[in-house]
Amino acid sequence: SFGNQGNQSFGNQGNQSFGNQGNQGGGYGQQQQQQQTQQGGYGARNENRDVIENQIFITGLNTKTPPSNDDIKERFGSIGIIKMDKKIRQPRIKIWPDKGCASVTYEDPSAATAAISWFSGKEFGGSIISVELATKSEEWSG
Repeated sequence: SFGNQGNQSFGNQGNQSFGNQGNQGGGYGQQQQQQQTQQGGYGARNENRDVIENQIFITGLNTKTPPSNDDIKERFGSIGIIKMDKKIRQPRIKIWPDKGCASVTYEDPSAATAAISWFSGKEFGGSIISVELATKSEEWSG
C-alpha cells in the first residue's frame, strides 16, 4: 500500500510538475536563446566595430537595375522616419549601385530594428536583400 501510493504520487506529481516547469522553462529558455543569438550575431559579425543603432546596412541589392533613392525611401520609409541630411536637405540614404548595397539612417533606433525584421530576407527590386544594423566602418565607405 505504501509502495503503491508512493509510486503513484511521485509519478503524478513528478510528471505534472516536471511537465509544467519544463514547458514554462522551455519557453523562457527559448526566448533567452533567441535574444542571445541576436546579440551574439551582431557581436560576432561586427566584433571590433561600433554599431550605429539608428542606421541599417542593406546588401544583396540588384546591381543590374539598382534601386533609386526614391525606391529605397518608399520601401524603407514605410517603417519609420528617415533622418534628413540638413546640408543637402535630402533623406540620409546612401547607395553603392555597383556593390549592391545601401545604408538608410532613421530618426529612431527602433525603426532600424523593425526594418531588419521586416525587410531582411525579403525580395526588393528583383533580388533577395539582407538588412542589418550598420557599423561605423561600413558607413560611407567606397
